[in-house]
Amino acid sequence: MRTEGEYYWVKDNSGKEIRLHVDASTKLDKVIRGDKVKAYITEQGHATTLQRDE
Repeated sequence: MRTEGEYYWVKDNSGKEIRLHVDASTKLDKVIRGDKVKAYITEQGHATTLQRDE
């Protein structure tokens, strides 16, 4: 996982990289590179919630 400004790049279960948009409205856990995460996203790619997945 990496970040670029308001975007988080994550890999899905198949290994494909996905770009997620985050902003002040996103419910965001403290996540660091290498964490498994669960993301709730809109059809436009905006993450409404990004949380650590234990």
